[in-house]
Amino acid sequence: MDLQIHTSAQQAELEAVIASGIFARAPSLAQFLSYICKKHFAGESHLIKETNIATEALGRIEGFDPKKDSIVRVEAHRLRKRLKQYYEGEGATHELRIEVPLGGYAPAFVEQHPQRVEEPQPEVVVESTPLPEIPLPPASSFHFNPRWLIAAAIMLICCGLVLFSNSAHGNESAGSVAPAATQR
Repeated sequence: MDLQIHTSAQQAELEAVIASGIFARAPSLAQFLSYICKKHFAGESHLIKETNIATEALGRIEGFDPKKDSIVRVEAHRLRKRLKQYYEGEGATHELRIEVPLGGYAPAFVEQHPQRVEEPQPEVVVESTPLPEIPLPPASSFHFNPRWLIAAAIMLICCGLVLFSNSAHGNESAGSVAPAATQR
């Protein structure tokens, strides 16, 4: 394909994308896409850098520091997402597709071939014999009931109180019995 025809097809695709409803509601994304594509058309893809996009396309001030401001990375992510939505919907039948590959900001124009319509294959029916039913062991009849746990805890507390009380009374009675035994 002739380079000039190819470039005009790319420019037409850019115009179609920007004119779409998806990009009409996002002017900053349209500006971002327009900027990187125009640099690409001018043969200046090497100038498509984060700081240049921020200052020339997104209106950031000179001295922009990409380490402090992630606007370009965020907008590039949003742009990739919008382009994907566009080509899944409105632009699904377009022969060219604009992509912004991860790891850079230079656009890629990818030729999109219409998907082949495959002939329907005859349906293959496979019959199978059912597997024999294996009996499961009976479910346990024991069901945990929290009331039993509470009752057991109360019984333990009562037993502890009885033992404590007997040992306390046992010490008092042992002390009172001993002097009586000595008086005899």
